[in-house]
Amino acid sequence: MRLTQVTAPEVEAIGVDEVKEYLEIFHSDRDDLIGTLIGAVTSYLDGPSGILGRVICEQVWALELTQWPAVRLALPVEPLTSVVVSYIDAEGAEQTLPSSAYQVIGLGDLGQVSTRPELIWEANASLPPLGAGMFPVTVTMTGGAATAGAVPKGLRTAMIMLAGHWFDNRPAVTGASMSEVPMTISTLLARYRRML
Repeated sequence: MRLTQVTAPEVEAIGVDEVKEYLEIFHSDRDDLIGTLIGAVTSYLDGPSGILGRVICEQVWALELTQWPAVRLALPVEPLTSVVVSYIDAEGAEQTLPSSAYQVIGLGDLGQVSTRPELIWEANASLPPLGAGMFPVTVTMTGGAATAGAVPKGLRTAMIMLAGHWFDNRPAVTGASMSEVPMTISTLLARYRRML
């Protein structure tokens, strides 16, 4: 099994101007730094390996499999908007499995508390023989918010606050003791964290 990002998000959940407004910065001297911090916040939170375990803005992931999965397959990308299953047939050609052969449970948006997405084969589904190759089955998953405005306000607020916190506290350690991310940010993020 191999999971890879096919298409990165084309939009950011938050913008430089929003973080500057939060920080009460009225010049452009720190725009590059703030943009870098927004990227770091997004990287920290976003995707199957981010601390939220979810995708934030729309992106595409491919889950490659060595064989047809059993009756159900837990999907590692959430929230999902679409799923396409393709495979290499016995002649070595790539084919798309008809969507009538399966259903996807747990399609939803980022603001919903949904069941974990799963792909389930229909009872009458006839799965074709697979061709040679290490990963002949690919489940392509699209998920996340299509626009920044579609990202839940609580999550956007937490991202703005975290970027602002990192801007104000640039050293890794200050003073004699270390402190964790402020409770307000943790509280805002808790609702969007995927529970395994």
